[in-house]
Amino acid sequence: MGKEDMQLFWGSGSGPCWRAMIALEEKGFGDIEKTHINFSEKGHKGPDVMALNPRGQIPTFKDGDIVVNESMAICLYLEQAYPNNGNKLLPTETKDYAKVLQMAIEEL
Repeated sequence: MGKEDMQLFWGSGSGPCWRAMIALEEKGFGDIEKTHINFSEKGHKGPDVMALNPRGQIPTFKDGDIVVNESMAICLYLEQAYPNNGNKLLPTETKDYAKVLQMAIEEL
């Protein structure tokens, strides 16, 4: 899979969407296809999003036939699937890794 197979569904003003966009940028995928979803027009409840995420929430990330919902899941997926692309999203030292996970999960 490559950049041409990636797509991000996002909405402006959404912290989780920005988290996913920053992670994509850090991993070197900032120029993938991005589909802006208009919250005020209930675009996140439209058929395109609902087909990928029955909860009707964004961000939603597609990488070929893999669909990942939730910003933290997108970040973890990118790090696992593309460990050698761009910048590391997670520290390798256990103590630092635990701290990052704790802070990230507190945001949920």
